Amino acid sequence: MCMKIALVNKKFSLSGGGAERYAVDLTNALLDHGHDVDCYGNTIEDVGEKAGKCFVPMFKKPGWLRILSFAKNFKTIIKDRADKYDIVYALTQAYPADLYFMGGGAHKHWLSLRFPNPVLNLIKRIVTPTHSAQLWLENQLYNQNNCTAILANSNLIREHSHLYGKVSAERVFVVHNGVDHIRFNPEVISKYRGVTRNEFGIGQNDFVISYLSHNWARKGLYTIFKAMSEIKKEHGTKCKIIIGGKGNIDDFTAKGIALGLNKKDMIFVGAYSMPERLYAASDVSILPTMYDPCAGVTVEAMACGVPVITTPENGSHELIKHGESGFVLSGYDAASELAGYLSTLQNKELRKEFGRRAEMDIRYRSFSQVVVESIDVMKEIVEIKKRAKNEK
Repeated sequence: MCMKIALVNKKFSLSGGGAERYAVDLTNALLDHGHDVDCYGNTIEDVGEKAGKCFVPMFKKPGWLRILSFAKNFKTIIKDRADKYDIVYALTQAYPADLYFMGGGAHKHWLSLRFPNPVLNLIKRIVTPTHSAQLWLENQLYNQNNCTAILANSNLIREHSHLYGKVSAERVFVVHNGVDHIRFNPEVISKYRGVTRNEFGIGQNDFVISYLSHNWARKGLYTIFKAMSEIKKEHGTKCKIIIGGKGNIDDFTAKGIALGLNKKDMIFVGAYSMPERLYAASDVSILPTMYDPCAGVTVEAMACGVPVITTPENGSHELIKHGESGFVLSGYDAASELAGYLSTLQNKELRKEFGRRAEMDIRYRSFSQVVVESIDVMKEIVEIKKRAKNEK
């Protein structure tokens, strides 16, 4: 069954972030599967020659106007075109759509975590209109009149769509994120472990944590520092941490030193272009995040055969067998609990077994599998639309 698909995202580009690259990869994969794809976006590049390109204008700044102008202009453009598509699939907040990928999670949930005080929460929405714009569009997409179904990348996000949008279970499909097994696999350990440790001045017998994020406050770097400090004080166990991504290095270095950590044990490597080398150099990968729909760094580390530790607020935790391939913390600030797990993983043989099981658990989650499962969802929605049309 060949489908005519309208794929919607603000930007299609391999030079962009994860969402922008995913839009390109999905477009090209759908073309490879024999489907017709038209890309609706403000920037469209790197997609296959057979893909149609439909420009959607939008304001660049401020943020709230950028979000709303794209959604409004897309709505105007698609109004007279929607009937020619089997599926209108929105990868960003835009409607009307047959399918919406809720890859960014529920913004209302994130705000409730970031600003739990109701008064402060309201003030933040008022003084930062970008929040209000995202919440308004989120509510529009929960409405069945604007969006037939939602594709969530974890059960966590499915639950949030029901909690915050009262979306019925039959309207939500779950397809967990996949991973590139050609790039991320156990062979990277033998290939890169030694050379990467030498590159950063790390001893071959040192116990090393890898941490990758562009939001160190939201994703728990300080929690890791506290855990490292605790096991150093109580057990005399010393850990080193490789920190990839962008953030305030001076601020977090000072926080680590204040906790008694050695500056040399906090290795900041910036936006590192080969994260597989960082996983290979580490003994455990940790992401004590406040909120992540389905963090890619977790599944990448697992695919490399590295034990992982994360939180229930990371949808990727659903792919971990707690106590077998990794650990799931009770919360993002559970530093003492994390310290205990780090002590457990000091055992080299146990750590090796955890890594083996982690790779086994994630082996079936490839990007190709994600595409196949997504196509199955689209086909089901086509049938739902046909039945609804016949019932009229």
